Amino acid sequence: MEPYRRHVLVCTGGFCSPDRRGRALYSLLASLLEREGLLFGPTRVKRGETPCLGVCAGGPIVVVYPEGTWYSGVTPELLERIVVEHLKEQIHRLKREGLTILLAEQNVGFCLDLADRVYILEKGHIRYHGSAREFREDESIRQQYLAL
Repeated sequence: MEPYRRHVLVCTGGFCSPDRRGRALYSLLASLLEREGLLFGPTRVKRGETPCLGVCAGGPIVVVYPEGTWYSGVTPELLERIVVEHLKEQIHRLKREGLTILLAEQNVGFCLDLADRVYILEKGHIRYHGSAREFREDESIRQQYLAL
């Protein structure tokens, strides 16, 4: 199994939000990470919780490591932005820096945002290959191989 690329720590204690907003954010984080394809593979993110960070009177705090970025007063909308903009952006940054990435992922939308080329494998054989643009623009190809 791949090592975790990042760790997102959510304050779930009652000090920052007696109404348990931190607990709700922690639950939401799992579904957001799954939706964005960040639970497995080279980009996988571990989520964790802490009972109280002691500096969260303004609402729940989310901390992203290894960057050490702290977000305070986190709402469900802000948490979604953190997942999409902060965590996914790291892969885009690596691509911009010229790193070649082989991404084996089932989240087609996520992959197409990054890909230059697309390869569809079935039982160890390449069934389709072409540019990401061609794949995006040809609905018959997507229907044939992915039933999208």
